[in-house]
Amino acid sequence: MLIEKLRHQLAGHRVHRFGSSSETVEQLQLALEISEISAAAMTAWIKLPDIEAKSKPIPDHDPRMEI
Repeated sequence: MLIEKLRHQLAGHRVHRFGSSSETVEQLQLALEISEISAAAMTAWIKLPDIEAKSKPIPDHDPRMEI
């Protein structure tokens, strides 16, 4: 009984000192998902070659030099 009373008091002191948390579990999960998606997109962007630049033909009017 004393332990439960002390835990309750400690919880009250934490709320008083730090305030109540405004973020819910769903908000934290959403933030985590967004950061994971951003990290995956950045990793994919870094690893993939620039296919668009390689697939464009060189225009005929550009000077060419054979080596």
